[in-house]
Amino acid sequence: MQWTDDPVPRPGRPRPIALPVPSNIALLLRDAAVQWAQSVRDSYVALLPLTFLGVIATLVQYLPIPGLQATASELLGPTAQVGTSRLLAASQGLFGVALGLALAIHLGRRLSRGGDEAPSAFWLGLCALVNFALWTLAVGGKSRTGVDLQSTLLGLTVGSYTPWLMMRLYRWRRLQILGVPYESDVVFLHATRMTLPLIGSALVTLVLIQIESRIAAVLGPLASEAGAWLLTQLPSGGLKTAGILLISQSL
Repeated sequence: MQWTDDPVPRPGRPRPIALPVPSNIALLLRDAAVQWAQSVRDSYVALLPLTFLGVIATLVQYLPIPGLQATASELLGPTAQVGTSRLLAASQGLFGVALGLALAIHLGRRLSRGGDEAPSAFWLGLCALVNFALWTLAVGGKSRTGVDLQSTLLGLTVGSYTPWLMMRLYRWRRLQILGVPYESDVVFLHATRMTLPLIGSALVTLVLIQIESRIAAVLGPLASEAGAWLLTQLPSGGLKTAGILLISQSL
């Protein structure tokens, strides 16, 4: 079936085909999904040095090669074991926040290709850092550091919505009341321009945290009951152990 904006096609001219609204929405969603997937890919690639730092520390600390530990002790001194442990902890502890910053920068670069005015990569990364810190402080006793499920999902979440939100706050005229003349210093100009959008992004993040906490309060007991029922259906052995570890990690 063809959709046309011209109810009476003229002879000798091809009939223009206009996609229906659902098809246009599908194309927009597909393009947005492609941009997001490419940004996630580039973010993980950009974090390869941080990943390799942890890999090297793990190999030096645990690889059973004769003489490796002795050589490391000679090169690094008596703190070789402590030093490699700290390198591993630094690599893993920063992965979640680094993923959020990298994703915000790469996704923001793709969202700003339309030629419209957009915040720089520095401000996108700073806003992502602030939002990540707010989420981390809001969870209380739960740790969201390290290369675990919660840290990775938090970095992906913050890095996904921060650039989209900042693009809209940055272009909102009502938040440009702190604007200074363009002949001012460039750094001062951008700092004043980004003050209210950054504050707005933090306030939106606080609202999202409240919504997430209320949803978790409602769905948390249901998830625990569903997990307990699922464990009763699993056969004993390694599969049940893996199920316990997975459920405990996700709750």
